[in-house]
Amino acid sequence: MVVPSKPLDEEERLAELYKYEILDTNPEEDFDQLVELASAICEVPISLVSLIDRDRQWFKAKKGLDIDETSRDVAFCAHAILQDEVFIVENALEDIRFFDNPYVVNDGIRFYAGMPIKTRNGKNLGTLCVIDHEPKILSTSQKRALEILGRQVVNLMELRLTNNRQKELITLLDKQKEELKAQNEFNSRLIKLLAHDIKSPLTSIKGGLDLILDGHLQPNEATQIFKDLSNSIDSTLQMVNDTLRWGLLNIRKELVLEPIHLHTMIEEIKDLYKFLLKSKHILFFNNVPEDYILYSDPESVEIILRNFIQNSIKYTENGTVKVSVNDNDSFRCISVTDTGKGMTPAQLQAINHQIGQFLSTPGTHGEKGTGFGLRMCLDLAKSIGANIYASSEEGKGTQFKLIFKQD
Repeated sequence: MVVPSKPLDEEERLAELYKYEILDTNPEEDFDQLVELASAICEVPISLVSLIDRDRQWFKAKKGLDIDETSRDVAFCAHAILQDEVFIVENALEDIRFFDNPYVVNDGIRFYAGMPIKTRNGKNLGTLCVIDHEPKILSTSQKRALEILGRQVVNLMELRLTNNRQKELITLLDKQKEELKAQNEFNSRLIKLLAHDIKSPLTSIKGGLDLILDGHLQPNEATQIFKDLSNSIDSTLQMVNDTLRWGLLNIRKELVLEPIHLHTMIEEIKDLYKFLLKSKHILFFNNVPEDYILYSDPESVEIILRNFIQNSIKYTENGTVKVSVNDNDSFRCISVTDTGKGMTPAQLQAINHQIGQFLSTPGTHGEKGTGFGLRMCLDLAKSIGANIYASSEEGKGTQFKLIFKQD
């Protein structure tokens, strides 16, 4: 037996073969019909669409054969791809290359004819071949038919590749359409929030300034107005900053999963509100272990926890705010608990079921709220694969939980 040599352009030929993404795919009717037709025209029991891989021949379509592939070393088709025309072995027992081939000795193959499957780039990827257990001579018309059908295999492979690319393009366009729809919905939601939640405090600030400029206030009244304006401006600036970060996170799309040193993050947030904590006589407890690590998107987690803590401070006076973690095999939970005013059942229902309006009530110092921060937190939590859950009792306090499901 003569082991077939490999084409000089073997690597380029294999690259061309792999480009068609056809190896080890399921049977397809168009290819099956071609082998049926080749078998009928050439009057043989076996017909194959055979593709020559690096170390094997694999059959995309087959008639009269049960196996899916063979070793390349014993493949008649591996000889055929070295030719440009139909490769014919009329009697394998009389051919020095094949007389002791195991498929000749053990399976009785005598006749073989294979038309190379040549691509537009001139690479022979395999054959359309016909096989018989008896010696045979093809007629001129049978040989011509085999040549034509072999070229049709290439056309089918080209069409198949084009269809696959079109399906991929359609899938991509559908994905982009969904992303555009989601972005438009986000933009619409953001515009509505900004229209209400930033316009309202700006209107109040302008009203206060007009009163001062028009001289309608006594000095002590003006001083209080300035304090209120300062608080309102601080709140609005934070709202604007959070909104910008929220928008940028939404545009970025991909999550940035990094190790978060949660104890340090909580300490930094605490430091932002140290004067407010002091003025409201609130004790702040950071019960997160110093070595506690959370893997998530740092910006999203920081915005959510800062809003939780800010709300706890807003609705608490002469009390406590506590941040803790509680993990088990299923969940990782970060909780912010206060001893403040608490929430109404309607407010809890809106948060936990995300229905109705997020009603905001004044803080212990009359701080106004709009519910904007909570809406943003719910959106951010969803984007990082987390959930927010609240529990509360009026007059006793509130607890917000940021819950991550363990993988």
